[in-house]
Amino acid sequence: MIKKFLVTQCEALLNHLLTHYSNTAYMKQAQVNNLDNVPEAVWDLWCSPTSASFATIKKTDIKAADADTIQILKNLIWLKYKFFKEFSKL
Repeated sequence: MIKKFLVTQCEALLNHLLTHYSNTAYMKQAQVNNLDNVPEAVWDLWCSPTSASFATIKKTDIKAADADTIQILKNLIWLKYKFFKEFSKL
C-alpha cells in the first residue's frame, strides 16, 4: 500500500516537473525562440546521464517492481529544487 502511494507521488511530481520545467517552459519563461543559450546548469538538469535529470528518471523506472521509490522521490524533490532555483534566475 505504501509502495502504491509512493509511486503515485513520484508520478505526480514527475508530471509537474515535465510541465513546469521542460524546454518549452524554459523558452516561454526566458522569452526565447530557441535553446541556443540555455545555461549549462539547466541543460544538465534536463540531460545529465550521471545525476538526477529527466534523462535518468523515467516513468517506467518508477513503476518497476524492484524500484527504490523512496530514492526516486528524493531525486525528484532535489530536481524540483534545482529547477526552481535555476528558473528563478530568469
